[in-house]
Amino acid sequence: MLLEFSVENFRSIKERLTLSMLAAEEETDLEQNLIHTDAYREGAILRSAVIYGANASGKTNVLRAFEFMVYFIATSHRLQKGDKLIEVSPFRMDESCANSPSKFEVIFIHEGMKYAYGLALDQEQVHEEYLYSFPHGKQQLIFERKNTTDYEFGSDHEEQSLLAKRTLGNASYLALATQFNYSKANQVFDWFAFQTHPWVTLYGLPTFHHTVDIMVDDENSRDMVMGILKSADLGIRDVGINKYEINPRLPQKYDIRFFREIIREGIVESFDFKYEEESKGTQRFFNLLGPVVTVLEVGALIIADELENSLHPLMMEQIVKLFNDPVHNPHGAQLIFTTHNTNLLDQRLFRRDQIWFTEKKPETFSTDLYSLCEFVPRQDEDYEAGYLNGRYGAIPFFGKEFLF
Repeated sequence: MLLEFSVENFRSIKERLTLSMLAAEEETDLEQNLIHTDAYREGAILRSAVIYGANASGKTNVLRAFEFMVYFIATSHRLQKGDKLIEVSPFRMDESCANSPSKFEVIFIHEGMKYAYGLALDQEQVHEEYLYSFPHGKQQLIFERKNTTDYEFGSDHEEQSLLAKRTLGNASYLALATQFNYSKANQVFDWFAFQTHPWVTLYGLPTFHHTVDIMVDDENSRDMVMGILKSADLGIRDVGINKYEINPRLPQKYDIRFFREIIREGIVESFDFKYEEESKGTQRFFNLLGPVVTVLEVGALIIADELENSLHPLMMEQIVKLFNDPVHNPHGAQLIFTTHNTNLLDQRLFRRDQIWFTEKKPETFSTDLYSLCEFVPRQDEDYEAGYLNGRYGAIPFFGKEFLF
């Protein structure tokens, strides 16, 4: 369960920015949008968050930073000595940043324990890395790494020292320690590897395979997928799936058919359509449902860039409602996404602390990230109109020379 994510000196981001999933104390609306857990008694946690901003304002880079951190932890143990970390890209419009490491920090809850993990690196090496746990709310060091090779450990000194000696300068100690089955690293690595699902650039968007697999393998998951499909008013009454193999050495092929019914003169007629015959919007909605259902079942996190592509606004709203609803989301799954769909700027759907904006700072051309909580809308204010009218910033600006 994500509490906060911070990033500094990465792509269009210069100064430290923090995306917080902690509920603002002054907000009292939409209580169902909050998660309460004994693992974090300081307050409530948000089930979802949305980021708006003009093109090239940096909203994707906020998510891309999180995705990079997850990808680096998951794969850096495969690096060879001297391999460059080409995905590390510091802010380029300030020379001092170009020669400084990019920094990332995430605070999260996993298996009832709060953790803080941080990382600072450039294309050559990891400069800093640390991990703390918070048993009973008290900060406890697991490891801290400075100047690439200087380590400090909170416990298991002999075991961790041996692991540190095996860790290359360009690799994550957390990833290496997991490869050697160090238990305290395993718990944290599992959160990155299995509880986070970044759909930005490196991992890509889900295909239909996940949805098909859970519908074939799990009756409860199939029922949930079908329930969502039916509620989306696509006219789909059932989905037929047949697997077949052309060659045992090749991936399985699928024949997916969507069954629809119409009533003519009191007679029900059934029709079936191949997956390939459906609209891009229907295909994308179907592709998303498998991962969404799985995440809801296990209480994981989805981070997605422009999730609404090819989707009708009401379909996107339906997905958001699934995450915000404690009945459909009893395990505290979270959704964070960017969008240009202003129809979702509705105070019946989101609290102010769930709505975020990105904007380029005119003096540095770097990304700024801020919450709607920084403004004081009227009780009945139309968030969508306020945003489109420029009250909250984060919209495109067309100069006088822009003429039609």
